[in-house]
Amino acid sequence: MNLGINDDVFDLSLSGDSWNYKISNPHGRLISSIFVPGESKKSYMINVMVPANISIGDSDSITVTARSQGNPRKVKHVLIRSEAITPLIDIYSDTEINKELPVNPKSVYTYSQSIYLQPQIDRAGMISKISFQYNGNSAWTDDIVIYMGNTRLNEFDTGYDWVPYDQLTQVYQGSLTVTTTAGWVDITLNNRFFYNNTDNLVIALDENNINAHHKNDQFLCTKVDTNQSIVYTQDFDYSINPDPLSPLYGGPRPYYPNVKLIVHIVPIDNFQMIKTTPDAAVGISDSYVYKLKLLNNGPVDDSYSLSLSTANWIYQIRNADNSSDVSAVTIASGQTADILLIVSVPDNGVTAGDADCVTITAMSKKFSHLVVKTQVTTTAFKKRTYLTAQPGDGNIVSSGLPMNPEEQYTYAQSIYHKETINKVGFIKTVKYYYNGSQPFNDYIVLYMGTTTKPEFKNNSDWLQYNELTQVYNVSL
Repeated sequence: MNLGINDDVFDLSLSGDSWNYKISNPHGRLISSIFVPGESKKSYMINVMVPANISIGDSDSITVTARSQGNPRKVKHVLIRSEAITPLIDIYSDTEINKELPVNPKSVYTYSQSIYLQPQIDRAGMISKISFQYNGNSAWTDDIVIYMGNTRLNEFDTGYDWVPYDQLTQVYQGSLTVTTTAGWVDITLNNRFFYNNTDNLVIALDENNINAHHKNDQFLCTKVDTNQSIVYTQDFDYSINPDPLSPLYGGPRPYYPNVKLIVHIVPIDNFQMIKTTPDAAVGISDSYVYKLKLLNNGPVDDSYSLSLSTANWIYQIRNADNSSDVSAVTIASGQTADILLIVSVPDNGVTAGDADCVTITAMSKKFSHLVVKTQVTTTAFKKRTYLTAQPGDGNIVSSGLPMNPEEQYTYAQSIYHKETINKVGFIKTVKYYYNGSQPFNDYIVLYMGTTTKPEFKNNSDWLQYNELTQVYNVSL
């Protein structure tokens, strides 16, 4: 917080660390200083990466120093302490059985959904493994599919109150194998799932095995006050296999299956957007292309939505080859993607020196906290206008002008009256009309100048060298 009345910039530094730390703005961009208007505050983040050789319970401390550039005597030190925690989250407190959750082994088919409330998890991150608690009565293997979703539901009110299929993500398809040893049955997900720690988590299990098992084969559950689970089981009719796309009437249950979750925190800097083209000056009525690179440093493939802030000029987000507009881009884990931002400066209402600013925002579709913003500022200038002027349309030859190809050397000056040009501006190109008699290549130097002289009066009436500017020095 800047308690002064004047705007200020504060340099940020870290000291005393043994783990890996980074300073970033709220959107994940690394910073070493921060601008804070007078009598206001700005947020920034300290990101810590716990080394692999650290044990659970180990801690590390770091001092963050903010020093005013306006008054170096204004210094603030803040001590931050971090502790290594386990990615394992246990959600259970009872050992209830015969609740048909998450699967009913004595039935031929089961489809169930269970809600785990946000306070029970209390960590945003990637779920990579789930474990259910089994009593070890007998050993068997079933085919299952597991789905997960972030949901606003707290409980299932009726037997039709399923979380819709389109709000679920398939995270596992394979075997559920149990043994005669009581304990936790671990399932490593095929596709890790991001839990946002804002909504509740729903876990759905679809069991598809025609073989029923012993009635004493049981998974352990915890009793609660509300119906946090719903289940459909089929014991008799082998032709009725519940479809997660359109579940049949189920039975709400005031229980949930005991679970353990492995939840890994996703670092904020797993996604970056870098402007590879600096801010530019663009001619009025012209367009300009900015290049930006997006980097997915995260653990999974992801898609990113792209949007622009309100601006006065015209902007487009285009794909890398400028063949189409884009509003989203998909990037594989560890890969990059290029996009273009095209600005068009209007020809009306804009004067030289005017500037316009737009912010391009990229938001991860899997990790809602991963949002990066890049600001682009363009300044308008009055561009040079190139017009065509043709002083002369004659067809006289053998005058030795502007050069005599038959001679070894030629130096000539020619005056073109302003009436024959009748334009003001920069001369970009000069063209001489040649009869094409034969090809040749000569070395020439070309000069230009402005003069009030209407004509050359005699053979010594040249324009002086200091009245001329060299404009060309190559071959003709």
